[in-house]
Amino acid sequence: MRDLPGAFDRLLDELHPTIRAAFIEAIERITTTARLREVEELLDRGDVEGLLDALNLSPEYFRGVQDAVDAAFYGGANYQISLAASLSSIPFNRRHWAAEAWARENGSRLIVEISTATREGVRQYVVEALRTGRGSNAVAREIVGRINRAAGRREGGILGLTGQEATYVANARDELIRLDPAYFRRAARDRRFDSIVRRAIKAGKPLARADLERIIGRYSDGLLIRRGDRIARTEAHSALNAGRYEAMRQTAENVGLDASAITVKWQSARDERVRHSHRVLNGKTASYGEAFTSPLGSRMRWPGDREFGALSADVVGCRCTTSFSLGIN
Repeated sequence: MRDLPGAFDRLLDELHPTIRAAFIEAIERITTTARLREVEELLDRGDVEGLLDALNLSPEYFRGVQDAVDAAFYGGANYQISLAASLSSIPFNRRHWAAEAWARENGSRLIVEISTATREGVRQYVVEALRTGRGSNAVAREIVGRINRAAGRREGGILGLTGQEATYVANARDELIRLDPAYFRRAARDRRFDSIVRRAIKAGKPLARADLERIIGRYSDGLLIRRGDRIARTEAHSALNAGRYEAMRQTAENVGLDASAITVKWQSARDERVRHSHRVLNGKTASYGEAFTSPLGSRMRWPGDREFGALSADVVGCRCTTSFSLGIN
């Protein structure tokens, strides 16, 4: 089987929606189990750490995300095995220690990153709310969302957003209260409500409270979906490349060769969207186990590899992949 242009991208497109859905589901489960009265009481006391603990951002909520990323790793591995079928017909061994180690270590990193960023988003929002003296009842609902009785779940809360995204929500709320047209520059807003906002600005009259909360809630939901997309794209891409990398090592092992016989070639998407650092890496080769070094200083064995602390600027949104050659004398 040939590594046809676009085949890797199609596999990525198939896998990333599952990761995004798992992330959104995890946040919905957390907000559903949140005890609103307890959140209000902790806000009244100014107990930020107690509030974060009460929200119970347990790693278990994010196991579904980890499982979906693992599936992408195995998908990448099986794809690479199919490309190397002429060399070896042995299936990918999920139980090999290297494959299990990647799944375990990557899963731990992923869950820590998601939960830490989520806690920081709540922390920043709460600290600002306490500073401005806003009522605990309103702030509690802004954190966990309001119940949509038709859908049977909470919607519109900032829980699940990063600190920067939570700040976006707070600023958007302020713009709507002040009837500031700058609100229309927010890409994640729900444009279905634009006419309501325009009428209020034209009339110079404040938005009705129900309209304000609904508009802000949909904006927050839009940011959450975008965060889910960003996580899903980045993690699916990294896992697919990691799976291919490990599968190539197993292929070499299956034909009696050491991994040092593998040459890895970096391949960018080769279009105008490719970042400069990856244009520089395009076409460069490395021995198996050796890291590529980007102009930004990131060291990566494959696109999306974060074991050596690669910068987000070299990982998030990357579309690069690799090709392999096996030196057989």
